[in-house]
Amino acid sequence: MAGIYKLVLIQQDGNSGKTGGLRHRRHRKTIAGPPLVTGDKEESSQMTKRTLCVGLSGRVEEARKIAGHDSSRYIHEFFVGAPPEIGNTGRFIGTYPTTMDTIAEMAALSHASGIELNVILNVPCLSQKEFDSAYLQKFTNFVKRLEEVSVDWITLAHPVLMKKAAGVRSTIKINTSTYNHIDHPLTAREFEKLGVDRLNLRQNTNRNLALIERIARYVSIPLELYVNSRCVNGGFCPNAIAHANFKSHQQALEKAAANQMRDPYLAGFCKPRRKRDATELLFTSTVRPEDVHLFESAGVNYFKLATRTVPVEETIRYVTAYGERRFDGNYGELFSMDGYADFPNSILDGLFERVKHLHEEDQLAEYHRFVEQTLLPVWRPDNTGGAMR
Repeated sequence: MAGIYKLVLIQQDGNSGKTGGLRHRRHRKTIAGPPLVTGDKEESSQMTKRTLCVGLSGRVEEARKIAGHDSSRYIHEFFVGAPPEIGNTGRFIGTYPTTMDTIAEMAALSHASGIELNVILNVPCLSQKEFDSAYLQKFTNFVKRLEEVSVDWITLAHPVLMKKAAGVRSTIKINTSTYNHIDHPLTAREFEKLGVDRLNLRQNTNRNLALIERIARYVSIPLELYVNSRCVNGGFCPNAIAHANFKSHQQALEKAAANQMRDPYLAGFCKPRRKRDATELLFTSTVRPEDVHLFESAGVNYFKLATRTVPVEETIRYVTAYGERRFDGNYGELFSMDGYADFPNSILDGLFERVKHLHEEDQLAEYHRFVEQTLLPVWRPDNTGGAMR
């Protein structure tokens, strides 16, 4: 873990008359990976921070390739979907099947590389199975089985399952989902009370460093941020709840239809908006690698990469970029939009740092101005997904 947390009792000061009480104090600890190697010279004094949470497709051979790559020294954990019989994981059932055998193999592989494993069951709607005693017993058995094969984390989106897991677990830790919409200190504290061990913040916090600082001060557990999300309008999406519910049932619908369904929200809302307005390519909830340090300073401990649906080579590209905190390619290559947002990532250097102190609506106005004055004179999008200069 990137942080050790404890409660500190502040004693009453008899001289000053100040009243004592309980206060959260955060003790940060940097997780170090192997020493960095520069050329033929090993620089053992410079240690690598393991802060990235990286999604896996469910295929062991892909996990092995990523773990074996030099960039794996930046990875804190792998996360992978739960077996379909336990519940939906917000992705295609046919593309990402896992079993307890593959999860056990991934846990061993991850630990051999100094990486933790997180199994995710991160959908907010369970069709009321959360009140079915038979399902809850099945879930309890699943949690215990994960512990038997040394899985480190379980990510959940349903509060009932969080509370259940917290009550029966011995060693496994609990993470929240972005679907929990944790975007306020009070909301964060309520999830902490449920017994979770890490908070995955909502995408709309990616544009509000002051808010993240407030949340970090108010809780005593680590924070995680989803950094290469493509959510439009800075994560302030009117379809957020409806889309999450669709994801909750997508696997079951696909199973009934015996094929993979196209996501109607992405196809009908997100992609058209990006094609109509180039600002939507920039004012997303994506955090560029060059800006990660700002969020780390605000109190974020871990950074999640959406890589469950991309090829291994793409995953390694993301891990390398966010691990090294720089990317020299096209901006769209950071979040699977290459071929459309094919302008240099470097053109955005310093942009967020200039607007970070503004409210989000004022940031949006500045991004519009940047697109008109700086981006469009050198880059013109077309309506087919390509780009013309």
